[in-house]
Amino acid sequence: INGKFDGKKRSAKNISFLSFHADKSSSKDIKGAGVCYDYRHSYDAGFAEIMTNSLNKGAWITAKTNERGRNKDGLQQLYQTDQIPSLLLEVDYLNGKNASNLESSDYRKQFIEQVVAGLNNYYNINK
Repeated sequence: INGKFDGKKRSAKNISFLSFHADKSSSKDIKGAGVCYDYRHSYDAGFAEIMTNSLNKGAWITAKTNERGRNKDGLQQLYQTDQIPSLLLEVDYLNGKNASNLESSDYRKQFIEQVVAGLNNYYNINK
């Protein structure tokens, strides 16, 4: 986490890790967006809550928050990033009509805009 970017020192206070996914599920009940975090890292829970709230601001998306940990359906991306705030963002599931969201430029644009708004909120930017 040490080093510089644009002359600023990187730290857990100004860097985060986001992993974007579009997974496939055989269940028609699994749909929409999701925000996953590692429950063992206290800052991840707050980050996940802010991001979920940001994604849910519009009627076009319903995001849910999921806890993950090393021994509880853990995700390698989140486990190996324990020194910085980290989230896995499920953009959509490829299991039915909701997968068409991924083909929609409006959906992708709105999703990214809400992710940026969530990051701005988390880092108190533009407040």
